[in-house]
Amino acid sequence: MIPTPLPNALFTSEGRLQPAAQELLQAAWGHPLAELAETRWLPASQLPPLHAVLKVQGFVAITLGPYIYYIEEHARTLRFEDWFELLVHEQVHRRQIGRHGTAGFYLRYGWLALRHGYRQHPDEVEARSTEARNLLLFTDEKGTTVGHLLLGTETRAADEQNRIAKLRNTGKAWRASRVRA
Repeated sequence: MIPTPLPNALFTSEGRLQPAAQELLQAAWGHPLAELAETRWLPASQLPPLHAVLKVQGFVAITLGPYIYYIEEHARTLRFEDWFELLVHEQVHRRQIGRHGTAGFYLRYGWLALRHGYRQHPDEVEARSTEARNLLLFTDEKGTTVGHLLLGTETRAADEQNRIAKLRNTGKAWRASRVRA
């Protein structure tokens, strides 16, 4: 078990995405389910040199193949909704690795970092500019996702009201959170 601040609604104790979170990311942003299932989120403190570099650079996370290492101190400050932004951002890097191959991605990334810096790096620009959508998550008192609704469609208001009415009829406690990623 990983003793970290990963939200239970998103991650298993082994650092893998919960099936419901995988389905949300796949439906909302088109990430392949197989890729999402194999991704592991691990504390960077497991690799002390990497942890030190990330802290000095001020990064929250880094993608290394199927592993995404994150700084625990930063993770503690993230709101539940912020995790979705980070998930989407890092999964875009996973997709870039798939596109260029592992070695090709890191060689290309290093070269482009020298030319453009971090903020203007084409891979970072792509990750930040991934299509933004709003997601309405419904979670129970334990933080487990009990329902979701992708917003931004013409039927948004009616869909949202129907989903809320169904949840009210279950008699269970829940809360709704808007996620923009």
